[in-house]
Formats: sequence, structure tokens, C-alpha cells
Amino acid sequence: MKFFTVQWAKGEFPPKKEAEVFTNYLQNLEENKSKLPEKVFLFARNINLHDGLFKQIRYVDESNLQMTVICGDLQRGYSEISLKYFSVSIDSDIFKKISLACRKDILKDKIEILGDEMDLSGAGFIHRFLVYPYQEFAICFSGFDFTSKSINSRR
Repeated sequence: MKFFTVQWAKGEFPPKKEAEVFTNYLQNLEENKSKLPEKVFLFARNINLHDGLFKQIRYVDESNLQMTVICGDLQRGYSEISLKYFSVSIDSDIFKKISLACRKDILKDKIEILGDEMDLSGAGFIHRFLVYPYQEFAICFSGFDFTSKSINSRR
């Protein structure tokens, strides 16, 4: 993670530095707005996956990935976020573990999203995730789409 690190997630930063993390992330998005696809920018600015749970992860074909995340809380309400990544590259044991847990419907309630961030990466884009228990993975991609719909609960 470039911005929302393990130290940030564990609350190890003083309040001022914690606030700077958000400011720096939003500033990075604004600086790269013209280089980011509109959907990536809109997602990064408007969707909060914090405390989200993975509902489904599946490869549509060899290089395209679809994920569904349930997120929200009692105060804001809950949402089902469908993420589609095109021309993906992922090399991570934790991602394999999460994907397997979703397929077998086991342990997925224990793997919670603590933070995520979108950014530029070489000739493409990257979506970084920090999940509990404090592990990271990243999805490199060339195309992205998402939808969001309100739901009644996180389960």
C-alpha cells in the first residue's frame, strides 16, 4: 500500500498524520485525474470499501476478473459493489486464499477490507487492498468498471 498502510490501519499515526493520509491520497487522485479512466477516478473518489467483505471472486476468462464486495454500516447503509477488471495481473497468496474462501464459502467473513487505493502503475492501473489480518494484495489492470446497489445488510 502506498497510502493506507498497516500502520495507518492499526491507528499508529497521530490524528494529524492520519488526516494527511487521506489528503495525500485525494491529492494523488486529482494530480492523475487526466491519466485515470473516468470509472477508476469515480470509484476512487466515491466508493469506500473499508470494512467490506468479499462475496464473490471469479475469473470471467483468463484475463478478466469480477469481484463482488459487500460494504457499509448501519449509519450509511449497505451496498453491494460489483467490480470488473480487464487484462488483470495478480500474483499474491492472500488473493488466492480469499478467492478460494469465496468459492468454498468458508472464512470469507473473516477477511475484511481495511483499506484500498487506486493508482497509476506503469502503462496501466493498480487497485491495492489491505485486508485483515494485515495483509496486502494488488490487482494490476488495463480496464475497469463497477456498479453499486443498495442492500439491506452486510450478510
